[in-house]
Amino acid sequence: DRAIVHGIIALADAVDLVVIAEGVESEAQATELAELGCDWAQGYLWSRPVPVADLQTWLAEHIGPTGPIGLPGLSGLPGASDPT
Repeated sequence: DRAIVHGIIALADAVDLVVIAEGVESEAQATELAELGCDWAQGYLWSRPVPVADLQTWLAEHIGPTGPIGLPGLSGLPGASDPT
């Protein structure tokens, strides 16, 4: 499995794609993915699925109101409420 993941990450890097691992459930998985060069990850390690209407609140509580890279407001997403 590690060889397959490493190959996928290497292939994505070769064509300048960002890699997002899905289904990460443990710190060990997250660490191994980071060591292999995975760019991003998502999964139950960080959160169960969140309804889009609750996403802005979840992000503000966990990573700040603008996110780690200055994400714009989420009010334009279907089902999201406008905080203003």
